[in-house]
Amino acid sequence: MGGTAGTKDVTVFRTPINGIKGYMGVNDNLRSLVIVFRGTVEPANIAADANGMPILASQYGAGAMVHAGFAGANAEVKSQVQAWVKSKVAQHPDYKISVTGHSLGGAVAILAGLDLLAAFPSAKVAVTTFGEPRVGNRVFANFVDAQKMEVARVVHEDDMVPQTPPPTAGYRHHSGEVYEELGKAYKCVGQEDLTCSAKRALTQNGLAHMSALGVMFGGAC
Repeated sequence: MGGTAGTKDVTVFRTPINGIKGYMGVNDNLRSLVIVFRGTVEPANIAADANGMPILASQYGAGAMVHAGFAGANAEVKSQVQAWVKSKVAQHPDYKISVTGHSLGGAVAILAGLDLLAAFPSAKVAVTTFGEPRVGNRVFANFVDAQKMEVARVVHEDDMVPQTPPPTAGYRHHSGEVYEELGKAYKCVGQEDLTCSAKRALTQNGLAHMSALGVMFGGAC
């Protein structure tokens, strides 16, 4: 996605129920409409994370299921994000829609990206996530993979969050993993590449969740 220095016309948002916070802005350097979702910081975010019951989501295909908390968080912010994008697409019709997020924000980012692709089918949509947990089941993962959407799912070392919710609960990562190990980044193959972060499932590390690609993540937004 590239650095977002130079982003202007910034709108900051926070939803009242799930506490989803982030900002949206225009970046002429990247020729992008930038949408950023913060990770888990406050109690409302933790509650969304914990609401891990899979729910049916037929918009992603027959039998698709997604994490209830992530779906609810995205649903709460959807109208605000899409209204903003609609106004900016009219001004910048050739700009890419670039969506990013960390942790919980990464889960919301992939769902928001799918919604934006459906709402603006002629737009180029790119989603970059950091420390994204699993969001849905295999049907959902396959749906993500089938879309004409750039996806990069960055995982740092043995970050514990991308190992949740577990496959035993029916969850599966979509493709697009970029695995960072010992300072090097590797493009992984498929949905659960056993040569990438999946091999670290038994050595989970909370500290690894706080950075990626040399950037530290904090709570401020």
